[in-house]
Amino acid sequence: MAKKKATKGAVKKVMQSKAAQDLIKKERAIIGDLLVELGKALKKKK
Repeated sequence: MAKKKATKGAVKKVMQSKAAQDLIKKERAIIGDLLVELGKALKKKK
């Protein structure tokens, strides 16, 4: 029983870290887009 619980916990942790990595990737993409937009706006102002 203990072994099953341990593997379930490990699987949960892996799933959580995968979800976290996906979130980080999405956030980075959004931030990248924002930086691009900022760069365009700054170029227009100059």
